[in-house]
Amino acid sequence: MTKLSSEEISKIPDLLLSLDDNNQNIALQLLELHPYAIPKLLIPIEVFLAFYPESQLINLVQQVLPSFQLEKSPIYLLHLILNNGDYTHTDKNLFKRFAINELNYRPWLLKTPARAAVYAEVGTIFCQHSDLFEKGLHYYELAINNGAKTSHIMLCYLASLQEKYTANSTLEIHKTQIITHYNQIYQEQPHQDILYNLASFYQHDLNDKLAAIETWKRCIQLYPKFNRAIFALAHFLFEENKWEEAKNFALKSLHLTLSGVYYNLDETYYLLGAIEWKGFQNLPAAETYFEKALEENEFYYQPLQALMELSLENEEYTKAVRWHKLALQESPFDIPLMLQIAELYLEVYDLEQARLYYSEILELNAAYPPALEGLKKIAKYRTKNGEIEKLVN
Repeated sequence: MTKLSSEEISKIPDLLLSLDDNNQNIALQLLELHPYAIPKLLIPIEVFLAFYPESQLINLVQQVLPSFQLEKSPIYLLHLILNNGDYTHTDKNLFKRFAINELNYRPWLLKTPARAAVYAEVGTIFCQHSDLFEKGLHYYELAINNGAKTSHIMLCYLASLQEKYTANSTLEIHKTQIITHYNQIYQEQPHQDILYNLASFYQHDLNDKLAAIETWKRCIQLYPKFNRAIFALAHFLFEENKWEEAKNFALKSLHLTLSGVYYNLDETYYLLGAIEWKGFQNLPAAETYFEKALEENEFYYQPLQALMELSLENEEYTKAVRWHKLALQESPFDIPLMLQIAELYLEVYDLEQARLYYSEILELNAAYPPALEGLKKIAKYRTKNGEIEKLVN
């Protein structure tokens, strides 16, 4: 069989790394027939194996190069990323090995936007480590500048830029650049998440309330069933004490959720309860919403906390006991909570229950002063003709 010329061998990588299955198969057949070409093409072959680790090509490579191990490849990190491997607890040497050798592989990785996109995933990982953060931004930019400019990649990149400029206190200087990026991405690839993130940027990072509200409303107008944005605006308006608008958007979010457009129903009920309570002082409506939130999620503490506070504010001590005891089920050794229950029982003159809780506290902390004081209070009461009355000091 005639050996391939150097020029013919040099054409194999383009076939191998093509996104066309037929071209890949031609390349694999050529390597099977001409295995002597493998050592000369090891770098593009490693790139191929990072994307296709199950390929039979790895067996052929190990026949020609017995010492070859994919896990020892300088770009093994890509294999883990692309094949759901666990790189989160990996020794940082794996990251450094990639960073040192990546330049040799770059021409092949950037052949197509689909392959270039892996640099964005590398960027995400690197940006999780402060000492690798700048390198991570560089990898994002490699992906973006070589055609991998999806809305997801751009949003992740902008989030990383915001983190950088916040950390070095230059966000105000760079805010126009970031806002321009958001608007450019939206023009190129309109998507609800872009407007959502831009509104969040105005709200949380820049504290530009007017721009945030305007962008939230623009997002909702363009995507009227984008429930996450509707809830976010309702919550923001609640924080700004714009009660009527907050209630309108919260109810809109509730109606969408009940009609099957997903958002957390427990959070929506809780927000409506908070609006009724803090905004309109409508305590019965607030209580109903908080109870509905608990029905949806019995482990959601905020509505339970609200019900405890609401019942105390309304001096409904029997209800207060109920909600405090429910909270105690989640934190059975919470002494301050047990003390509150004891004192609530004292308010309704249930001395036996009050004594029980004071005693349980003292079993946990024998010298706890409020519990000792509580037992002294009980001693000042007596029962007369079936009624409990306080003894005169």
